[in-house]
Amino acid sequence: MTETDKTPVLTAAPDTDGGGQMTWVSSLELAKAAAELNKEPYGIFFCTEAVASVAGEDAEAKAAYKLAHSGVVPAPTAFDSKNVRDWFALFGIRRWAKVPDTAGNRPIFERYGVAPNTILFLSPDGVTWAKLTGQQTEEKAVISALGSEVLRKFERYVSEAKERALETNRNTGGW
Repeated sequence: MTETDKTPVLTAAPDTDGGGQMTWVSSLELAKAAAELNKEPYGIFFCTEAVASVAGEDAEAKAAYKLAHSGVVPAPTAFDSKNVRDWFALFGIRRWAKVPDTAGNRPIFERYGVAPNTILFLSPDGVTWAKLTGQQTEEKAVISALGSEVLRKFERYVSEAKERALETNRNTGGW
């Protein structure tokens, strides 16, 4: 599902290799709403239209794309990797929105200050806590970032969220 498709449908990414389960959410609004409801982080993948058609999708979707595009299919992305999906699951990032680079989505790219081939990790309240761009979005680089830089940012986000929750409880007499 892509940002331009506003149908409120959740689809599970393929789990044919036993990797972590992901859900592509059909819009940014649904991704954020689901994250808020479940108090879980979520992600956004900004990419080209071609990549949006196949990234993280099953073999049937890739075969259909290949048939419709003279036998050519975009290269696999990090979302096609069992290892990357396992890392995403470890962080609790199960919901993702794809935003293809189209004229209609330009304002979204501008709002987030991104280009195609960018992965954003967001807190349930929509705050970006990590950003990977360009070659950083390739499988090995994503795993490396998740194991170091993104992990530190995620731990800081969790710590700050706990502090905010404690402060809110203190201020509202929740103790």
